[in-house]
Amino acid sequence: MTLPTDLVDKHCPTCFVHYAAPQAMFDKRLEEGGHWYCPNGHEIVFRDTALSKAKAEAEKLRLERDRLKQNEAWYEEAIATERKEKQALKSQLKKVHARVGHGVCPCCNRSFANLQRHMAGKHPDYSQAA
Repeated sequence: MTLPTDLVDKHCPTCFVHYAAPQAMFDKRLEEGGHWYCPNGHEIVFRDTALSKAKAEAEKLRLERDRLKQNEAWYEEAIATERKEKQALKSQLKKVHARVGHGVCPCCNRSFANLQRHMAGKHPDYSQAA
């Protein structure tokens, strides 16, 4: 029988007894998870660090995906709002152009015959320009 030369000195977290075990055994337990018993019979649990890392990475990716979906929805809503506002402004501008083209002041809503004549004579396409 050959004894492993790479023994690692450990102690039980429950009874604090010192014992030695091969490093390969601890490496395997850390990789795959599982449990080990100290010489006095206390169970020592090894969490599956590879699985834990994979779960943590999956959770991180899921949160990132959710954040990106929220951002996408927010941007789509912002674009739709901007389009509506742009259409409303174009509509208002078209009304103002039509009123000025017919000789109505955009500020005080009074009609001026000379403005109407001027617009009809010098700028006949103005009210249709918008």
